[in-house]
Parts: sequence; structure tokens; C-alpha cells
Amino acid sequence: MPTIRISLLVFDDLAEIWSYIAEYSPTRADTFIDSIDRKFDELSRLPHIGRSRSELLPGLCSFPVGHYIVLYLVITDGIEVVRVQPASRDIDAQLNPQQ
Repeated sequence: MPTIRISLLVFDDLAEIWSYIAEYSPTRADTFIDSIDRKFDELSRLPHIGRSRSELLPGLCSFPVGHYIVLYLVITDGIEVVRVQPASRDIDAQLNPQQ
């Protein structure tokens, strides 16, 4: 079974996503978070299906899930999920807030 490492910021990202969707439908929020979790599993098994985003961070990849982007690094035995961000956000600013 491939490894899925999840950064602490991802838990905050997922909580924010859930809260936003749950304003309209908690059931839909649960379903969407489950779909992101399934995508983590898929990416851990097929890590190179994502788009290279090395211009943002060396080795970074991205993959869309709905209106969100999963940002992850390929590691020896799976993936490390770095962030899950709305596709409309400036991802560079989220990854490098000091700039």
C-alpha cells in the first residue's frame, strides 16, 4: 500500500473547504471531502498523473478535484500532500507567503 503523508496545513484546508460547502449542505460537504480523500489514494498509486508545478516548488505536482487543486510531492513510497486550495487562489502566494 502506498504511503500518503498529509501536511498539517492540509487539515486546515480541508476544514475550510468543508465549512464553506456545509453552509449550503453538510451532506454535500462530507461527500466532497470523501472525493478528495479518494483522490489522495489514487494519486498515491499513480503519482505521475498530476501536472508538474516545479516552477512553484521543485518536485511539486497538482491535480484538480472539482474547483480545487491538490498540491503534492512524489516521495519514494507514495505522495506527500502539501495543500488543497481553490483553483481560483494564487497558489504561489499560498506556498510562499513571505514573498
